[in-house]
Amino acid sequence: MRISVVIPCQGATDDVRRSVDSVEKQAIDGTEIILVEESSGVAAGLERGRSDAANLRLIKANGSANARDAGLMVATSEYVGVLDAGDAYGDGVFAKALAVLDTAPWIEAVDFPVRGGGRADETAANSLSSNLIVRRRLAQAIGFPDRDGAFRAMVRAWGNIRRIDDVFLEHEPRANSSEAAGRVSEYETRTAERIRRATGIQKTRVLHVSDSRNPAFEPFDFETFDTDTSFGHAKLAFQGRVYPPIPFVKTPARVLDIGANIGASAVTFALRYPRARIVAVEPAHQPFTLLRCNAARYANIECYNVGLFSTTMKRPLFVGVTDSLTNSIVPNRYASERRDEIQLVAADVFATEMEMTRPDIIKIDTEGCELPILSAMGESVRAAKVVYLEYHSEEDRIAIDEMLRPTHILYAGSVLFPHRGEFVYVLNDAFPTPVERDRWRIGA
Repeated sequence: MRISVVIPCQGATDDVRRSVDSVEKQAIDGTEIILVEESSGVAAGLERGRSDAANLRLIKANGSANARDAGLMVATSEYVGVLDAGDAYGDGVFAKALAVLDTAPWIEAVDFPVRGGGRADETAANSLSSNLIVRRRLAQAIGFPDRDGAFRAMVRAWGNIRRIDDVFLEHEPRANSSEAAGRVSEYETRTAERIRRATGIQKTRVLHVSDSRNPAFEPFDFETFDTDTSFGHAKLAFQGRVYPPIPFVKTPARVLDIGANIGASAVTFALRYPRARIVAVEPAHQPFTLLRCNAARYANIECYNVGLFSTTMKRPLFVGVTDSLTNSIVPNRYASERRDEIQLVAADVFATEMEMTRPDIIKIDTEGCELPILSAMGESVRAAKVVYLEYHSEEDRIAIDEMLRPTHILYAGSVLFPHRGEFVYVLNDAFPTPVERDRWRIGA
């Protein structure tokens, strides 16, 4: 199934019929309509009066919020919409939504303008749920609260919404409409717990980050997995020992964090470069959950639940035995029996869509997939002022060095094992003077 539409049947039969008709007019194969009966008998009457009701499902629920949540939980399609009885999709909504969601896996939801009603259409568009089409996995993990405003806020907090401007929702405010904003703070806490349970996170640790040398530094708590590896890596990152600052690269505008894991690198960059736009990608669902939580306080961090690769596809991820830091799509000695189905996207396509074709800083830690990603990004990598990376084989180390040698100088590095190390490359032109650059050139 492609799209499931949940319609709580709390209005008159004509209202429900108008909504159902607008779904069917989309003419998209694999559309599922879930009518949620509360107490009125409207849905049952509508279903009995139809001869083509094969795509209609009828379930029972009590209360409008429960009705929407109950409908979401039984949806089976890739994408879901929640349509108030009486609201109607304009022509072409589903086709436009599918075109975006199918080709941009890093987008979790689309919304579209609202037409009609007794209040400002833009205000309505930013508070309703009827003008949202959301990936089912995210919608079910979030669940539906008392009010639409809270649902939309959580979709935006845990996903990424793209606006489609040339389709619309027909909407007329009604008594008991779900238009009013909900209590986001309560729902936010419940949502985080639901998503943690859904991804299997059971126990975490809290790292308290402070800086006694800097009185202006505002201490904060950073959440890691309950392992020494996860906790220790985050601690080293905040000490500047994993991604050391480059003293003459002071004000980068764009940072691309590939393999962000739980967010230690992204938060490090946000603290170091508060004016930079930071795009953090992490394909695995458990670390992405903590990435979202840890990055929530930083307005300049954007999180995307995908991995970058040479092409767009879905692949099983081999989950690390002891920690998510060794998750990889490449089978290795650190892999457990667990698998996580992840979404990969072509690195060059993603960089173009995100306006990251010329990032100032690239950090890449993908447990053996660095070379395909760097090759796919091409000129974006060769233009980056700083490239932080790991390598996981001698062959990869040689190939990466050959790729970057014409444009970059190896500025720092550490060899952890013969087959694994961490390197920092700096663009030739980023050095303040030729003399300073040549000091770092090997063999100079």
